[in-house]
Amino acid sequence: MRLGVEAALVRGVLVAGDVDVEEGVIVDVGLAGGTGGRIAVPGFVDLQVNGFGGVDFLAAATEDYVRAGEALLLTGVTAYQPTFITASESTLVDALHAVPANGARPRILGAHLEGPFLSPERLGTHPQAHRRDPDLERDRGGGARSVRPGRVDGNASVQRDAPVPPARSGRCRRGAHPG
Repeated sequence: MRLGVEAALVRGVLVAGDVDVEEGVIVDVGLAGGTGGRIAVPGFVDLQVNGFGGVDFLAAATEDYVRAGEALLLTGVTAYQPTFITASESTLVDALHAVPANGARPRILGAHLEGPFLSPERLGTHPQAHRRDPDLERDRGGGARSVRPGRVDGNASVQRDAPVPPARSGRCRRGAHPG
């Protein structure tokens, strides 16, 4: 399928001509016959999307990701990370289980967890009731890969923790040097 563009941005260089796409993959660029005034560019990557298109990812079922994904594609987003604010452990586990396996459009890069290991002085909009301090024994093997070991593994790709007082910073050092 031809895109009908006059040029495409390829690795930072504007290449004159149309673009041919087959099964979602660019197969040729610089083809004659494009339409003036239109340029194909790479899609956007959004690393923090709490919800979109009327879908709150923290409460979304797997099928809700289709609706949100269609809306994101219309804005040019081709890859993203659904983001979950601090919540109860059961809510986070359910949310992680609802994230579709890759193959979804736009591409899901993994979930972005905000907390729950946040400094009480830096909560922002996060609910106090679900904030907690790290517990190295309880959370062993967890970190950015799971909310609790053995429950959810591999869906989370980013876990953001707010700075904590030095007495509680062992988890941060451990995360920097896994093992």
